[in-house]
Order: sequence, then C-alpha cells, then structure tokens
Amino acid sequence: MNHVAHSTTNRLKEINSIKNSTYPPKIVFDGKTLTLYDEKGNVIVSFPAVSGRPSSDGSFSYSIDRWGEKGVGPIPGGNYSINTKDIQWWTEQSALQKTLALGGFVGIKAGTWPGGPIAWGVARVKINGTNSYGITNMFIHGGSYPGSAGCIDLMSNDLNFFKALSNYENTTIPVIVKYK
Repeated sequence: MNHVAHSTTNRLKEINSIKNSTYPPKIVFDGKTLTLYDEKGNVIVSFPAVSGRPSSDGSFSYSIDRWGEKGVGPIPGGNYSINTKDIQWWTEQSALQKTLALGGFVGIKAGTWPGGPIAWGVARVKINGTNSYGITNMFIHGGSYPGSAGCIDLMSNDLNFFKALSNYENTTIPVIVKYK
C-alpha cells in the first residue's frame, strides 16, 4: 500500500470512529426547561423547571446580580455535574428522617429533607461544582410549589425526570446552566 492510500485509509477510520462514537449524556437548564440528552444529543426528556425564589409577581429572574443571593437567588450559570449514584428517593428515607422532615416532633422541619416531599419532591440529586457564587447544597429536585434556594426545581415533574435519569447507573453527567 502506498503512503497516500495508507493515509487516506487511516483518516477514514478516524472519521468513522468520531462519527460512531458516543458522547456522555448531558443535562441542560436554560431557566425555563431542564432537558436530559442522550449520548447522541437526542432529547430523552424535557420538563419545565425554575431556580431561585419567585418575585412578588411570580416571575423568576436569572440576572447575574441575583446569582449570589443565598436563599433566594438561582443557580449561577456555568458547568456542573451530577452522579446518578447520588440520587436520593423520599421513599428510601428512614422513618426518623421522614418525621424530622415533616416537623413531627416539635413542629420544626429538620433532618436531611426539611419540608419533605412538599419542598423536595419524590427524588433529588446533589449538583457538584465550584462556580456557585457562595451558594451551597444545590440539588435538582421537585416539589409542590415553584421555587428553590439555588437549586433547579422540576416541581411535579421530578418523578419522570428521575426515572429517565436512573437509566444511567453510576454515571457522572454534565449539567450545563445557560440562561436564555
């Protein structure tokens, strides 16, 4: 085989390798929807989602000025990740944690799920990253009311989102937050 034919063959193999390769799944939040893409870039599921606390008129602001506001601001724009092994389900919490979460002892919501499924939905996963403007303990979760303290809130869509996400066992998935 001559040099040109060999180079062409290698280049075709390289192109086919790139064309047939798969990329990791990814999650994208744009301030209105949270979308899970598969390894080929196809949408698996996409649901309405919000972040931060709503304004008095019920709208959500994702301006950079709000990114560092603890307890009210949205998740800052940037690149994060989750690991599917870290998905937590309300049904798997102990009776003690459920009682603490719902304020059963003294009327104070406490424990690892304060407020229970009303605040967190039926499942959640911790968001990992360092560009958080001082906001800590960020999660993707659901809940009964729109809004969060720096998390991504799927509201009542969390069950279907986490069912789809559970297909990726022990997988680190990039989370891209890019507001429109």
